[in-house]
Parts: sequence; C-alpha cells; structure tokens
Amino acid sequence: MHRQGNRCYVWTVDDPADVELALSLGVEGIIREMRHRGDVVHITAATRGTPLEDGGYLWQGQLRVWDNEVVMGWYVADEGAVRSKGTMYFVLHQHGIRLVGRWVGLSYDGPIISG
Repeated sequence: MHRQGNRCYVWTVDDPADVELALSLGVEGIIREMRHRGDVVHITAATRGTPLEDGGYLWQGQLRVWDNEVVMGWYVADEGAVRSKGTMYFVLHQHGIRLVGRWVGLSYDGPIISG
C-alpha cells in the first residue's frame, strides 16, 4: 500500500523479484497474495507499510463483493504482539477498474483511526 494524500495505492505481486522491483520504486507495502473463491477474497501483505519501529506490521484480511458494487471486509495484524485490526469499505468502479473507499480500525497510532 502506498499512501499519497488521501489516496492509497495497492500493488499485487506473484514473483519475489517483483517485490524487490516495487520496493526499489518506493512502494511502501505490497500485497503478496490475493486468493478468491466466488465473491470472497483473502489478502496477505508481503511487506510492512512502514518500518517495524514506526508501527509497521504484516497483516492479512478478507474482502467480500456485494452486488458487484460494494466491497467490504476486515484486516488483522499477522504478528503476535501487534493489536492492529479493523474494517474496510470500498465502492467498486462499474467496470472493475478501481476501488474507492476507507478503512477504520485500532492501530499503533490510536484506538480509532481511518484512511
């Protein structure tokens, strides 16, 4: 996930070399795996969005597509001592080109944050 202002860009990769390329280009976080079965998508992060000492963590989550227009789901830290978790809500572009939405949850930065 790469943040720019109020926008958040997500890259997905399959090959470890692609992870290295994305990191060299300055992408802060990368989705390692997106598996879907029907309308449910399982997501696993390949990198922390920020360094560990700044509160970054690996995470996993799940999204579900509703009526081909809304995508809702959750995320949770994938590391034992990290308590971060939350929900996601996105509206799917009518041609499936992009998602626009927000996330809200518990974080290193506070009990209720969003972006």
